[in-house]
Amino acid sequence: MLSEANAQSSALLTDLYQLTMLQGYFDQRMEETAVFEFFVRKLPAQRNFLIAAGLEQALSFLEDVHLTSAELEWIARHGAFRPDFVRYLEKLRFTGTVHAVPEGTVFFPNEPILRVTAPIAQAHEHEETAFDHFAHSLPENVILLIDTYDTEAAAKKVVRLAPKLARDGIKIKGVRLDSGDLADHAFKVRRILDEGGLKDATIFASGSVDEYVLERLMRQNAPIDGFGIGTHMDTSADAPYLDCAYKLVEYGGKARRKRSEGKVLWPGCKQVFRRYDNDGKMRGDVLSLEGDSMVGEPLIRSMMENGRRLTPPEPLEQSRRHALDELGRLPGALRQLERGPDYPVVVSEALKNLAREVDIIQSQDNER
Repeated sequence: MLSEANAQSSALLTDLYQLTMLQGYFDQRMEETAVFEFFVRKLPAQRNFLIAAGLEQALSFLEDVHLTSAELEWIARHGAFRPDFVRYLEKLRFTGTVHAVPEGTVFFPNEPILRVTAPIAQAHEHEETAFDHFAHSLPENVILLIDTYDTEAAAKKVVRLAPKLARDGIKIKGVRLDSGDLADHAFKVRRILDEGGLKDATIFASGSVDEYVLERLMRQNAPIDGFGIGTHMDTSADAPYLDCAYKLVEYGGKARRKRSEGKVLWPGCKQVFRRYDNDGKMRGDVLSLEGDSMVGEPLIRSMMENGRRLTPPEPLEQSRRHALDELGRLPGALRQLERGPDYPVVVSEALKNLAREVDIIQSQDNER
């Protein structure tokens, strides 16, 4: 049993699938450098801006992140993980770099406020290869997430892969949907699985599911066998949750982006450039690539290198002063209780061009 203090900073405060996927990547010795960025997709109702907070806690966690003997013992007892993988986890330490906006900085949707660059076992070139590796890593519980690029195309890949896995004694138990029109995808995927001989494979749905989504899906008789409910499970009124994401944007020196339906992600390491008017008020941001020469103040700064802080922890009073300065620079219309006009955040042409290039390459890879 973990103490309350340890539980609050435990490396096991993550989804179980992060560990199961990590074991699959460990099996394939995939340890290139990856870049992940954290951003908010959209503002809650009646909100005009957000303020970055929690950087100190994030940096402190990364500096000291490791798995305790009690946590390693739990992983070993779980049954899904092999001894050699548990030994690998014993040496888990953060050795990467962190870029972030300073504590107390005002920010807006789709603007990265935290970027982590570090070696990680992640990111396959081809979706079917990822399915294959995951199935061999966890042969007793093969449930495949199929909404990364094209849900129905991925379902067809699962059907193609099933006979190969069966020859190795591995059965596909099911697939998971996590975005888009869940009912529409479920009907289409069910048909693909049934026609491909996978009538026993279940369909599991997740992705901002609440009681209203459940009722609608049941009314439509959607062929869904189970649901995962997270965001809406334990929240309160007004703004109970924040639509945010932490996504891979680069791996092995190559830009990446997930293209799930209805979820926009810009690839590559990015920077936010903020412009001000003659009175010092914010008048617009440009989301572009790190290293671009743009007019405006770059908001994202280097915070850690080689797993260590570049500067001592920032005093709370300094963060408070920065937050007050930021609020003072907001346009008056955004400081009202009522919902004001959308603050302009423009995506640069360089970033749009990179996204198009990545889409072409990933589409070609996906068709192979």
